[in-house]
Amino acid sequence: MERSGSTAVLGDRTEVTAAWLTDTLRGSGVLGGGRVAAVTVEPFQNKLVSWLLRLRPTYEGETAATAEALPASMILKITKPEQASPRVKRRTWKEHRFYVEVAPAMAGAPIPRCYGAAYDPKGGRAHLLLEDLSESHERPPHGLPPTPAQAAQDIDCLAVIHGAWWGAPPLRQALALRDDEWYDRRVRVAETGVAEFLAEVGDHLPVATRQALRSAVAAFPELLRRHAAGQPTVAHGDAHCWNFMNARRPAVDDGRLIDWECWDIESGTNDLASLIAIQWFADLRGVIERPLVERYHAGLVASGVPDYGLTACWDDYRRSVCERMLNPIYQWRRGRPVANWWPNLTRIAMAYQDLDCAEVIG
Repeated sequence: MERSGSTAVLGDRTEVTAAWLTDTLRGSGVLGGGRVAAVTVEPFQNKLVSWLLRLRPTYEGETAATAEALPASMILKITKPEQASPRVKRRTWKEHRFYVEVAPAMAGAPIPRCYGAAYDPKGGRAHLLLEDLSESHERPPHGLPPTPAQAAQDIDCLAVIHGAWWGAPPLRQALALRDDEWYDRRVRVAETGVAEFLAEVGDHLPVATRQALRSAVAAFPELLRRHAAGQPTVAHGDAHCWNFMNARRPAVDDGRLIDWECWDIESGTNDLASLIAIQWFADLRGVIERPLVERYHAGLVASGVPDYGLTACWDDYRRSVCERMLNPIYQWRRGRPVANWWPNLTRIAMAYQDLDCAEVIG
């Protein structure tokens, strides 16, 4: 594919040059009259659908004061050509759209800074040049829940982002464009998924879990409609604790939320359910669940969200637990291993029962 300047999607790491990085950083206003003299490209993480590379540039021609503010390293995310399935294409487009349209409207938001982005609509591929947080931030070891301090940072991230977009007119305008066919399509996917799931593995599930799934999918049309009628916001859509980068020095820095491939316009408490109810077993959830929801609500109020009481927030969280009951079913339909969807279903079903979610959707 022909490329011009820094606006075309990179094919792979061999196309990362000092000239390309100079153009990209100048285009984002990071680099002034200087230039990137050289750039070292290091493997960072090999994900299923993308490469993550760490770039370490060497600058020349900048004043000492300006050079001090230039990024010493950055993370480059490039979609793999062989992984551009329809689903991957859509997620790639959504993340690119987030960084070029949504993120610039949130000054100081707890997300990585984006220095450059490009998207190829024909191939469904993209690249993103992002702030490298690996030295200043950390995540819980994969498979372990966050510490209470880390969970508090995660909640604060969500409250700031959700508060910034709470009921914003552009979101309401976007929701108004969703016609009956959009809602019907989403409902059909959910109904078909639950029916097929119960037909294949239902006998392995407790009766209460089967009933919870049936109740959740029955309530799903109304839950979707509540997003348009209530106070929608920009929700991450996959807010598990390993998509948060926790500040190593929380006294001087904030946590950040990464991987925006699944963002959507919906209830902010859906992200709380993803973080808390899907990921944590009852012993941990029972101790810190209510305090975290209260912290989230306080963060919204601090962000200027009006006329939203704690009781309404708690009930919205319970409705979101109901909606997120369907997430493990989607994982199962995509062929994810049992080791992925089964613990998630177990945890969210326990939350559904513990919180009496049937009461808020009945």
